[in-house]
Amino acid sequence: MNIARIKAHLMQFRFVDDGTAIINPDNGPLPVTMVSFNASLFQDNKVKLEWSTSMEINCSKYKIERSFDGSIFTEVASVSGSGTTSLFHSYSVMDDASSAKVP
Repeated sequence: MNIARIKAHLMQFRFVDDGTAIINPDNGPLPVTMVSFNASLFQDNKVKLEWSTSMEINCSKYKIERSFDGSIFTEVASVSGSGTTSLFHSYSVMDDASSAKVP
C-alpha cells in the first residue's frame, strides 16, 4: 500500500489530499513507496509534476499519462526510475497541456 500527500496548485486554488493507492491488486501493491506528489498549473497551461520516493523495486521508468475523462489515458512523457533502491529520490517533468486536444 502506498500513502502519499498529493498537492495541486491550480492558479489561485490549492488542494491537499492524503491518498492511499493499491495499484494492480491482482499482482500486489506497486513496488514503489511514494512520499509526495505535487502538480502545479502555470498560466501558459504547462503543468509541472514533481514526486519523490523512498523505495523502488525494479523501477525502470515512470510513464506520465493524461486523461480528460478518467477512463482513456494518453502517455505524454516518460521519466527514468532508479531501479532498486531504498534511498530518497526526487523526480519532475513538465507537461505542456496547452497542446492537448480535448476529445
